[in-house]
Amino acid sequence: METYGCQTVADLVRLVDLDQSSVSRYLSGQSEPTMENLRKIARGADRTVGDLMVAGGMATPQELGMVRPPTRRLAPVLRSVQDVLDDPVSTDMEEQFLLKSIRGLLNMVLEARQPVIAEPAMRRRR
Repeated sequence: METYGCQTVADLVRLVDLDQSSVSRYLSGQSEPTMENLRKIARGADRTVGDLMVAGGMATPQELGMVRPPTRRLAPVLRSVQDVLDDPVSTDMEEQFLLKSIRGLLNMVLEARQPVIAEPAMRRRR
């Protein structure tokens, strides 16, 4: 619950727009949400239904096709990045920071490989 910024069941109820008794039953494990309610919870928590299913132990990321095995061996730093991006509880801010950092690094590498093009010379007036 705290993962989604909620301190109490009432906070969670307001976030997902469901009645308190249903949310309490879901949290205690007495019942499982319907697909419709699972969608409401996912929208309210800014997560995917798959994220919630994995967090609730209803399925694994592999079963849901959320994780693809790497096609080739990744460098250790890229493996760490991939682990953060695959983690269903990583925050959007963490993911955006990583993606911006990677884009910046790739741009630096690409700029270093491109030949420098000189500014065109100014024409002289006659």
